[in-house]
Amino acid sequence: MARRRMISKDVWDEPDFNSMTKTAQVLYVNLVLNADDEGFVINPDEIKKSKKCTDNAMQELIDNGYIIMFDSGKAVVRHWYMMNRVDKDKFKETKCQDDKSLLLLNGDVYELDPDAEGASTEGDEEDASASADGKVRENRPSVKNVVKDQYTQRFELLWNHYPRKNDKQKAFIAFKNALNEGVPFETIYYGFERYNQFVKNHHIDEKDVIYGVTFINKRKWEDDFGEARAAKDSREAADIPPANDKAEGISDHLL
Repeated sequence: MARRRMISKDVWDEPDFNSMTKTAQVLYVNLVLNADDEGFVINPDEIKKSKKCTDNAMQELIDNGYIIMFDSGKAVVRHWYMMNRVDKDKFKETKCQDDKSLLLLNGDVYELDPDAEGASTEGDEEDASASADGKVRENRPSVKNVVKDQYTQRFELLWNHYPRKNDKQKAFIAFKNALNEGVPFETIYYGFERYNQFVKNHHIDEKDVIYGVTFINKRKWEDDFGEARAAKDSREAADIPPANDKAEGISDHLL
């Protein structure tokens, strides 16, 4: 395994990264340093404890899309291949093959594969499944923060009209959490509308627009962007679907 690790400025300078606590940033650096040649970390909890980092710091990295945690207790650095490439003569394949099977590479970024066998939401009770030949085989390990590819109409309404998108799955989880905390959909919707109008009126460059997942996680609908509140009849014009966001098969939390 290579002994030298790199961290890209493209990651380090991201607004989402710099919005995290210094403890979370320190933890990220140490996870990168201890990852194998494919970006997998076998002992993230031990690293967290040895560096005197908190559970909240680990959760920040998950919430902001910098690592994925598995039920096995292992983790993967999502932007690994943006930062590290190991020469073939030094490369060692990861030992975390079961966890790797739950992922796909989107460019240089690891994403959860919604079609991966055994990729289930937390709370699934089945430990084994019957195959076509009648034999029972154990499922692959599930991922703690996976969601199935089922997005509600109201979330899609927000997402399709937002000017800058990333981490749709995590944005949907944050959206569901906000609703479960009692935030009315209309509050989120009109917050999106005000921010969209603010972006248009001030000709804000796309690279400076808040990511959709960040907007929801940071509850930016509570901010005053100096724009007039969207008219009530815009709801009818947009044909907002009814409140049915408790769709089956959705994980409402990350851990």
